[in-house]
Amino acid sequence: MRDHQKVFAERLARIAAQTGNTNATLHIGMESQIPQAMTLALRNPQLARALSAAVQGLSPWAVPVALFSGALAMVTGHLSRVWMIGQGQGLAGVLFDLSAAMLVIVVLRGLMGLRGPGALALQLVGAVIVAGGLHNAVHQWPQIFAAVFPPTWTTAVLDATEPMTVSLGMLAL
Repeated sequence: MRDHQKVFAERLARIAAQTGNTNATLHIGMESQIPQAMTLALRNPQLARALSAAVQGLSPWAVPVALFSGALAMVTGHLSRVWMIGQGQGLAGVLFDLSAAMLVIVVLRGLMGLRGPGALALQLVGAVIVAGGLHNAVHQWPQIFAAVFPPTWTTAVLDATEPMTVSLGMLAL
């Protein structure tokens, strides 16, 4: 059997040298797998508070669910404008779509249990992606959109926009 005092002295030496994994080393989470720059950024108290507030309560499934719900909200907003007030042109139509999408986002946040500013930001990103690229989907699948939306709207979108571009009403990029 080893001498307990000698074992204890060796342990104190390892702790003092700060080498290896000792009982004094406390690992919480996956910090050892985060790159060094991120680790240093997380040690900044103000940045750490801002990041934790933004992603507080987000589960791994919350990211795709938030993006999808934002996209769904924008499609719903656009569909409601086309069905309620007709075609609508330019910036006024885009603002109506965004207003309706925000209303749907608020409802979906409550239904899906999405909390915090991080989930809201992801929902808005999903809505903006759809706002800028819905016409690309129309160019890709015109028959499906003609079945859901009025055929005159589908034809107008195909005539007014180019495939594989970004367009926000009159603001085409």
